[in-house]
Parts: sequence; C-alpha cells; structure tokens
Amino acid sequence: MPAGWTHAEINYYSGGAGHTLVLDRGLVTSASGSALTLREQDGTSWTIPLSPSTKVFANGSPGSIAMIRPGEIALTRRVDGGPASAVQLRIPPRIAARIAAGR
Repeated sequence: MPAGWTHAEINYYSGGAGHTLVLDRGLVTSASGSALTLREQDGTSWTIPLSPSTKVFANGSPGSIAMIRPGEIALTRRVDGGPASAVQLRIPPRIAARIAAGR
C-alpha cells in the first residue's frame, strides 16, 4: 500500500464472482488470538478479525498471532470482510528493545 495510505478497498472479479480486498494500516491498540484493533492516522479505529490461518510477518520474518502487541504498526489484508489472511508488522525499535529485555 502506498505511503500515507491507511485504508483501501479494491473490488475485483475472480472465478466469475466479485470480491473486495480490504487493506488497513495503523497502530495496534489491542490484540488477542481472534482480533486486533488498529488506530489509523485520522483517529479511525478498525477491529480486524484473525483466524488460525492468518499469516503473520514481523519486520519481514515469519511470525505468529501471539507476537502481535500494542504499539506495533500493522498492515492487514482480508477479503470480503473475512478474517485477515495476512498481517505485516513493523516493530518500532523501542518495542523491540522491550521484547528483547523480556518486558
């Protein structure tokens, strides 16, 4: 998603059916095994459902849903309002330092 964009919905056809790809980027304000909440730059909040099949990448490396923490920046991808198929995390250095220190 281009820099500065926080939410995009893209309509497309596949297999003769219409679908909507939804991309959201923002600050993780809460996370659980089943959902995460993002606050976008304009203050809008979105709750994004997660599923056991959601793929998570932290700073480009494979990860897990359990790694998602408040304070991280996330880009989510989902189709037709379903759970996120992928979450890309950018972990700010101050959060990474706390994780490394076990806090």
